[in-house]
Amino acid sequence: MDHIVQQNEKMQGRRKRKRMRDFESGVDILLLVLSILTQLQYFVSLLQRHIRKPTIRLGHEDIQNVLVEDRNHF
Repeated sequence: MDHIVQQNEKMQGRRKRKRMRDFESGVDILLLVLSILTQLQYFVSLLQRHIRKPTIRLGHEDIQNVLVEDRNHF
């Protein structure tokens, strides 16, 4: 009878270790996905800043050019 109890305890231990490995793998995957999303968000914000700045600068340059060329027209 002790032999059966020991085998049962071993099986439960193996199952518990497998569940922990599965859980750790799931956490690793979740952390990887979060890391990728964070990096993607960072690059998107960089792109947005890069796209907006030239437009603002061009608008400012256009206004300056109009002011220099013909103040009355402006």
